[in-house]
Amino acid sequence: EMISVQALLDGVESFEDRHEWLNLPEAASEGARMQIYMKNPVFKGDAKMTMDDSRSVNARDIVGSTINLGEIKDSVVKRIADIPQRDGEKTDELKAVLEQLAQLLHDAPEQGVDEQLASEALVEVASIAETARKPWDEHVLGAIRRTVRTMRGIGTELAAVPALAAQYSGFVDHIAKLCSG
Repeated sequence: EMISVQALLDGVESFEDRHEWLNLPEAASEGARMQIYMKNPVFKGDAKMTMDDSRSVNARDIVGSTINLGEIKDSVVKRIADIPQRDGEKTDELKAVLEQLAQLLHDAPEQGVDEQLASEALVEVASIAETARKPWDEHVLGAIRRTVRTMRGIGTELAAVPALAAQYSGFVDHIAKLCSG
């Protein structure tokens, strides 16, 4: 069972708490723990989201249930920029789509989308950007496809804003095609 951002806001604060809460086996790989961590960031106090061994996102300006989409988007855009260009990979196209999607989600509350939903979708964009930094082998492409499935689920919640939902779905479908293997 995945933890929502709201559940984290309600008190599951540390990685260790989330680890126990999800009953993740001790033998689980660091990659599995990181996927859960990236899908369930902490947006409270001086929390820190560790994305890998060398990078982290501070969420100190995101307090309580107030979500600062600008800060989240800026962090996501930096992760997108870090995707390296490699022969045989459509990284430039992926980066362009992810940047457009990040902007769409940043602006979504102006069209009536709940900020929490927009932030959850932005975290998924960050997950794809972080994953796409690695060489695109079948494992990496599989991880991106799993995130795309999660994003499609989020897309169903955007149905109340049809124009935005259509744009969102178009971007998500484009990502799926780029990473179809």
